[in-house]
Amino acid sequence: MSEEEIDRPKKLLRKPVQRRRFYRLRYPENEGPRFIIDEKTVYRVFEISEGGARVYVPDSSLFHVHDTLEGELRFREENDDGEEAYKDETVPVKGIIIRIHESVIVIQFDDKDNVPLENMIQEQVRIRAKFPLAFSTKEY
Repeated sequence: MSEEEIDRPKKLLRKPVQRRRFYRLRYPENEGPRFIIDEKTVYRVFEISEGGARVYVPDSSLFHVHDTLEGELRFREENDDGEEAYKDETVPVKGIIIRIHESVIVIQFDDKDNVPLENMIQEQVRIRAKFPLAFSTKEY
């Protein structure tokens, strides 16, 4: 048996290295927060981290890489009746568009305008409770 064959099980048992600066939370369809630019301009977020977001925009031709975007994120919460609704409070964010692909823009938030870790944890708990399989498979 070669040294490579002997070391192979060790390589398979190693945990993958986390190379991202922030944990990403991908939402099942229509579960993500809203990105609000103004009263009439509201987009759906389908992936978020403390440092950025992937946002669905119907007309990506309105945006360009390196554009600065400023707005607010409105997250969901469970109300007293056990139903979900959007929170009254919003999280202000500002960042630049780093990528555009079809109807998706990717925004990297400024360091001082990151999504608070508290919001990220609340969202992860909410999604795990509502969609237990979302974290056990790639497709949901």
